[in-house]
Amino acid sequence: MNARSLSRCLAVAAIDGAGRDGWLGESAIGFSSDSSSPAPQELFSRAVEAVLALRRAAAYEIPILSAPTEFASFPKSRLSIVGEQISRLTSSAQGHTAVAYAGVFTTYLDRAMAAAGANTTFTRAEFEASIE
Repeated sequence: MNARSLSRCLAVAAIDGAGRDGWLGESAIGFSSDSSSPAPQELFSRAVEAVLALRRAAAYEIPILSAPTEFASFPKSRLSIVGEQISRLTSSAQGHTAVAYAGVFTTYLDRAMAAAGANTTFTRAEFEASIE
């Protein structure tokens, strides 16, 4: 995910592109000038850190998921399924989530989020609250 698409996802103006190319300026998207509200650069930085943490988590799970496949007792019928899971995690760790989950309907992804006990929406207010 590049900086431009990340900032769009967060509804934050791009650090170096605010006000150009149809991007909304800081005042148009609700940034206040008081010191209690994080600056757009700080929000962007924290968002990048959050994305990096998720990519690291995906990378961390790959060897854990693949380790049991090395045992002779691992069912051969499950090898292709685990291989697909590892491929999706690898793509996610490399930042290619759109490719990793291409063809998977949003409804299915939302159901997976709900089954995991996570909210299916994530607002700017929730993000700001999570970084304080």
